[in-house]
Formats: sequence, C-alpha cells, structure tokens
Amino acid sequence: MTSNLGLFRNFKTIKGPVRLGDDSVIETCGCGTVMILAKTSLRHVSSRYLERVLWVPSLGSCSLLSWRAIVSLEKGFSLASSGKDMYIFRENKPEVIWGKLDGQDYVVQEEKESAKKMTYEQWHEALGHPSPDYLKSNNYSDATNLPKVPQDWQCEICITSKSTKRKPTSTTDTETRSETLFELIHFDLSGNFPQPSFGKSNYYVTFIDDCTRYAWIYPIHAKSTR
Repeated sequence: MTSNLGLFRNFKTIKGPVRLGDDSVIETCGCGTVMILAKTSLRHVSSRYLERVLWVPSLGSCSLLSWRAIVSLEKGFSLASSGKDMYIFRENKPEVIWGKLDGQDYVVQEEKESAKKMTYEQWHEALGHPSPDYLKSNNYSDATNLPKVPQDWQCEICITSKSTKRKPTSTTDTETRSETLFELIHFDLSGNFPQPSFGKSNYYVTFIDDCTRYAWIYPIHAKSTR
C-alpha cells in the first residue's frame, strides 16, 4: 500500500475496505503498479515493479508491503531472515528485496533518487556562455534560483572565443615583390599524411614563384625522394 499517487502507473480507481494489523478498517481509493529501486545486501540496485498496489490516502506518508500479498502471487517467492535483516528471494536466486529492522518494523532498502543543484559554471554553459550581466533578476523571472557569480571567476572558453583578434600585417605592405621570373622561389613540404594518395604518395612539395605567384605541386613518396 502507498499514499503517493504520483508513483503509480496504470492507475485505476477502486473503492474498498482495508483491514490493518490492529483490526481497524480504512478505505482504499485506487490500485496500480509502483516501481522501486530496490537495494540488496550486496549493494546492488535494480528496479522492481510492485503490481496491484493499493492507494490508501489515510495512511499518510506510510507505505506498507504485505508478505501475504506476495505469497498470493504464487511466483516462487520465499522469505528468510538473519539478525536484523530480512530477505525476499525468488526461486533460490539472489534476493530481490532486502529489509532492515528499524524499531518494530522492517524497512525495504531503496536507492533514493536525488536532484543536484547546478553550479553557476553549469548554468553559464547551459545558457550558451552569456555575460554575467545577463544572469540578473531583471532578465529572468526565476533568477533568484541562480547561484551567484563566484569571486574571481573566469571562463576559459569565453576568454579564448571572445578575445579581440588583430589581423596580421601583410608582407606586401613591408616588402617589395620580386620583379624577375624565378628570382625568388618559395617552397614548402607537407606530410606525413595518415592516408596515402591514389599514387601512394605520403607527402607533397609546393613551389611558388614570388614574381608571378605561379605555383607547382608535386606529390612525393618520401622526404628522401629526389
């Protein structure tokens, strides 16, 4: 039985009485399937689906698991205990549910899902690296939930991508181009490339005439090629 309607799947409205251990009777308002993240004594976690779970609002935040209801499924479940631990097995396999004694009750051990509050750095990245001035309350109705800018905080990505760039000075502004053919030749060697060309070349060499800017490109197999 559970009192949290948000946990149910395939929920159906069902009215009926439920008798508790002290012989008192309360009313159920629905039935459905509930998933729990059950932990075992070996610290393994797996999702388990409990079917035909009753929704009993008057139980408040208390959820009860009935061993008698599990046995009635006739699916080979067995119960064992050791000290303050209780285990539910299925067909001699490792336990599927582990309970620990807490006061007078055995509490099913579950892995609780938790949400982590995002840091300012994570918000900054998620919103596309905006300036801190854009993460103020006058720009977002829920900006009060945003963390404050850390002291002396800097974003390396912003520094790299938003830095001011200066165009390099062209060599033609400081040097005079050659006026005679082949008086000055510029050449460069590139490679080794990870994938050879169709001609099995791993490098290529370029020659550029400074006067006409005419270029020649020759593929070569190795640097030692003459």
